[in-house]
Amino acid sequence: MAANADLDFAFLSVAADVSGAAAARPFHEIAGATFTTVVDLENEFGRALDYKIIPNGLFVDERGVLQGKWLGFAVDRAECLISVAQFRQGVMEPFERVPETAVSDTMTPLERELVATQVRLGAALKALERDQEAADEWAKALLGDSANFVLRKQVWLLRFPERFHPTIDFAWQKEQLAREHAEEEARRRSICESDACILP
Repeated sequence: MAANADLDFAFLSVAADVSGAAAARPFHEIAGATFTTVVDLENEFGRALDYKIIPNGLFVDERGVLQGKWLGFAVDRAECLISVAQFRQGVMEPFERVPETAVSDTMTPLERELVATQVRLGAALKALERDQEAADEWAKALLGDSANFVLRKQVWLLRFPERFHPTIDFAWQKEQLAREHAEEEARRRSICESDACILP
């Protein structure tokens, strides 16, 4: 979201969807959105702004400076709408709201680059309609970045589409997340020696 000193105001949504515009378009249409939606195929936006969950609200001023960062932002929550109103009126103080459940990024630069490469490879495979190979590559990336719920949901969408259409099964997601975290931890331990880990 952006505003300037004259209180002009514009919305922009970013769909964190490695499956592309075709996957994001139905949600834009169902919402009846009148603003532009762009698609982040390789999670570049998430890496640049350090978020691994969605949805989020980002408040950017007329100079392009991030004034507010709200992870877990929702348009149906009164407190979120109050922040939007304050931003529009030019009275919002800079802030950052991160849920307690958000996990800090402890990856090294090399690990970050490895994960980014696996995400790009998965996106290339998805573009070639090799969906299961794409999901496998993204699953490898999750071994290094298990807190990345944005990426995890893309894997689920490819492997378990019935859990997303016609409605999203949030109870299943919670159970699946617990299962996968346990499996990933076991796999990490199995490929690690006492003083080093084998990069996937």
